[in-house]
Amino acid sequence: MRALSFAHLAVLAAAAIAPENREHTVSRDCPGNINIDGYGITQLVPSSYVSPTTNATMQVRGGEVVPEPNSRGYFGRSCKKGEYRIEQYLTLNLLGHQLSVTIDLTGAGCGCNFAFYLTSMGQNDVDAESKCGDYYCDANNICGASCSEIDIMEANQHAWHSTLHGKHDHSGFGMGYGGGGYGWNGPRDWNGADYGPGGRCVDTTLPFQLEAAFPMNDKCEFAGMEVTLWQAGKPCKLNLELSNYPAGMQELHDALKAGMVPVVSYWTSDNLAWLDGSGSDRQGPCAVDTPDKCQSKVTLSNFSIHKLHNEQQECPEQVLTDEPPGLMPTQMPPSKPPSDVQTEAETASTPVANRARATEGMRKPEAKMVQPIPPKLPTRARMAYTENDWWLAVIACLAVVAVLIACIWLLVAVVPALQPQPSVLLVPREQSDLSHVSPLPDRVPNTMLQKQYRATGPSHLASMPEHPQPPVHTTGATLDG
Repeated sequence: MRALSFAHLAVLAAAAIAPENREHTVSRDCPGNINIDGYGITQLVPSSYVSPTTNATMQVRGGEVVPEPNSRGYFGRSCKKGEYRIEQYLTLNLLGHQLSVTIDLTGAGCGCNFAFYLTSMGQNDVDAESKCGDYYCDANNICGASCSEIDIMEANQHAWHSTLHGKHDHSGFGMGYGGGGYGWNGPRDWNGADYGPGGRCVDTTLPFQLEAAFPMNDKCEFAGMEVTLWQAGKPCKLNLELSNYPAGMQELHDALKAGMVPVVSYWTSDNLAWLDGSGSDRQGPCAVDTPDKCQSKVTLSNFSIHKLHNEQQECPEQVLTDEPPGLMPTQMPPSKPPSDVQTEAETASTPVANRARATEGMRKPEAKMVQPIPPKLPTRARMAYTENDWWLAVIACLAVVAVLIACIWLLVAVVPALQPQPSVLLVPREQSDLSHVSPLPDRVPNTMLQKQYRATGPSHLASMPEHPQPPVHTTGATLDG
């Protein structure tokens, strides 16, 4: 059920961007050159196909591949506007090699698919049936031509798939996280807490590293693809080992041996449940796809290829390609951060990393040439940041203003209210005893006091005369009238 559903959705999704005929092919300008450490200079060849509803392009800026939504491009030895020849494509034998690249998924949310993969289009010499006019082929037959395919990544900020495809195997064997629909689930090799915006291992709002290794087994045959995602300053890495694909391993071994072409594509759809759907277990990342929000901010940069080294194997040396680049290789700056910012988990090595580092240490210094080096992102607090972080400064300023306003309010309104006030004892009139209070004739009429005393005062006050007489003084003398 799962395999059938996945294949069905994958075919539908591919058909959504497949051209119906060659009327939608155009002659595009060449986007620019890409430096691959360990190989040299290659060029990006834009697809000749253009969607009837968009004129998306693939660009190279400062050594970074920057695709617009619904665009595709191929790595080539050369590029000429309007010209497509099968021998112009860069075919790489990655057996016994590791390919590394820096990925930025900014702007690729639910409904976006940023893909970096390999196909056998360098051997697709029967292009008459292709609807794209540029010799493109893949396992989903979207241009009318099928061929072997290795998806190093199909991803957005919430989901990640790595998949091995035989020539006619639409669904293939995949691992990663995300996808699913009614009655089935996509891969769950990690979860949204590990990978995604603010992820514990990979925070997809920031650039991170991808390493894809293609080791060989003791028979010197393709043993599978090992994918590692890591990010500076994070305590963990995400690893995938795609080796359990018996039906297609020999085919992919032969395809890699013959040379496969790296392809970059970025496309959108409101039906990407196979990639990022929530699934029947509701553990997938996206309940709804929003392709209209996909932005042209995703990038690939810092490409490098190194040989894997295994002292226990005695396999013939695998030649990366039989056609050297037109320009000499360029020594690129190390993609990993300096040792003083590496965490203990980052320095922990895997077998693939050990082989790559051992081989890198044995390589002789390569020839250098004057070549613009892609600018590296500056670091802040051991994490990479971009020029778009100005809004963080605005939020910080607003927070400071809010704190100041709160302090002023506390001083003006709250603190005075908390000061102790003099207490006034109010005694009800009917409970007061005024027997000790002397009447004040000059302020209160005696008649009012007497009425009050009669009503509420003690019993001995009730017999007071209404008009008190002055005291009579007797001195023993008789007063004459």
